Amino acid sequence: MATHKKIRLSDFDTIIFDWDGTLNKLSILYMLNRLANPVMLYRKYSSFKNERREKLDHKKLNFYARSGKFREEENRLLVGIIDLLHRFSKPKASDGAADVLMQLHNNGKYIAVFTDGKIERVIREAEKLGLLKYIDLIISAQSIGRLKPDPAGIKAIIKISKSKRESCLMVGDMYDDILAAKRAEISVCAVGGGFSSIAYLRDKMPDFLLDGIRDIPRYMLNDNRKEKKKSTKVPLHR
Repeated sequence: MATHKKIRLSDFDTIIFDWDGTLNKLSILYMLNRLANPVMLYRKYSSFKNERREKLDHKKLNFYARSGKFREEENRLLVGIIDLLHRFSKPKASDGAADVLMQLHNNGKYIAVFTDGKIERVIREAEKLGLLKYIDLIISAQSIGRLKPDPAGIKAIIKISKSKRESCLMVGDMYDDILAAKRAEISVCAVGGGFSSIAYLRDKMPDFLLDGIRDIPRYMLNDNRKEKKKSTKVPLHR
């Protein structure tokens, strides 16, 4: 197993999941949008610029900036086509996702999702997969205009859920998730099986590292003594 230390469930009240690649298996459409959408890429690169240790390719950043400025109409068409195809594609939950969310829910945890994906798509997919009933809050980085690794979405979740930073855990499959959590000053568990390899994630030094989301239960020490926080449920999806 990839982990080097156990995650104590009793240490955390709020679990924040990434969506694509973590709870929802990566699709070709998602990867196409991530790799071919110049505006998305520009915003993504821009969100890294405040990280001193991040080696930013300024030539690439300037290219995406120009692309986003001068090809906006073309990009809208591309994104529109991808969004349309997403409506007719069938989402697939990551192995063990439903069981993990159910166990966390039954253990009284506040479950949130912080995603770079469009909020309408994520809610629709979560409902189709039967996961929405376990989720208390979904925030889209696109909706607030601050893509990962900007920690704004995590900070919003902490505020809305009235959680303490030390009781929050971010779970994601990319360096974006790790860095966003570190910037928000919360713990982070990286999981394989998504966009990034275990070797790559290990180099980014998350607090915990697992081969996949399905492994979370066996590394979590259950503690049923805590009462569930008052749920804010679906109306607070942002």
